[in-house]
Parts: sequence; structure tokens; C-alpha cells
Amino acid sequence: MKHLLDSTLVLLRALQLGQRQLDILLDRAARKWQLSVSELRILLFLSGSPDRDTATDAANGCGMSKASVSGNVLKLATRGLLTADMDLKDRRLQHLTLTAVSYTHLRAHETEA
Repeated sequence: MKHLLDSTLVLLRALQLGQRQLDILLDRAARKWQLSVSELRILLFLSGSPDRDTATDAANGCGMSKASVSGNVLKLATRGLLTADMDLKDRRLQHLTLTAVSYTHLRAHETEA
């Protein structure tokens, strides 16, 4: 039992270190593109989950509130980094789509990382 607890603690420490490194990389990339880390997280989520394309999906996937995602989506759309199209069957839903500019930024991020 003690061995399992020790192994779990080692794994948790490693995950914490990895999270810190990820936060540093996200912060650098966000500053470079003049985005908030939240905006960048939304773009990354949408690029990796094309079938999960609503603000609710992004909120759940990024661990953010729907209100926060909605505000960030508005900023991203204003900057031409994504589009928000109303669902034809449910007018309450908007489907979020990355633009070519977003894909260019994300590809540059992948080559830098």
C-alpha cells in the first residue's frame, strides 16, 4: 500500500511540473500573438476537437465558464480568428470554426514547441 501511495505522489508531482511547463509555453505563445491564455486555450481546444465545436463544448473542454468562453469567443471573432454560426435546428447554439489565420498561428506554435 505504501508503495502505491509513493508512486501516486511521484506521478502527481510529475504532472504538476508538466502543467507548469505547459502554462509557461501557453503564456509565451499568447503574448506573442497578443491573445489571452484563455483565448489561446479555446483555439487549441477547437483545433483538436473539430466535432466539439460549440461554446459549451469549449467551456467543458477548457475548464472555463460558459460566460468566460462567450466573452473570449466574441473577442476572437472580432479579431478574425474564428467564426460563430448559428445552428439551423437550435438557434441557441453557435458552431465555432477556426479561420485560416488561426490555423496559421497554431501551425507556427507547433513548430516552435
